[in-house]
Amino acid sequence: MSAGGFPHTACAVCGHVLNQYTGSFGETWVHALEEDKDHPAVPAPSGSIRTIRICDFCLAPDASWVLPVEDYRIDQGGENVGDWQSCAGCAALLERSDWTGLSRRALTAALDRGQIEGAELAVFEAMYSQLREHITGPVRLAHR
Repeated sequence: MSAGGFPHTACAVCGHVLNQYTGSFGETWVHALEEDKDHPAVPAPSGSIRTIRICDFCLAPDASWVLPVEDYRIDQGGENVGDWQSCAGCAALLERSDWTGLSRRALTAALDRGQIEGAELAVFEAMYSQLREHITGPVRLAHR
């Protein structure tokens, strides 16, 4: 998730865009992909390194679409800062407003990655229900 006017922050080690969490523990940057857990996140402005963009929905590589989203507080704590990246498959579901299909796609991708924690359809449906309240425009191709 990245904001239109807010630069992506990526890991200087692997190039994947990082997710930021802020809470009572302070601010932390984490990898979204399990395979990146072999090293700690090393935050760097994405303009200074080769960045690998992944889909914020199914975590597929080469997210070439963007869903404009305003910043908002997340019910589970923390906040979302900016736009969501999307792969072509998830973008097609977003264009049709097929949130059930998008939730199923994200769940299937999580299960295929071996992700067990939080891998329930209701978790994705709740997350996307909150996201929908903060979308500021249609999904579109990202400028690279």
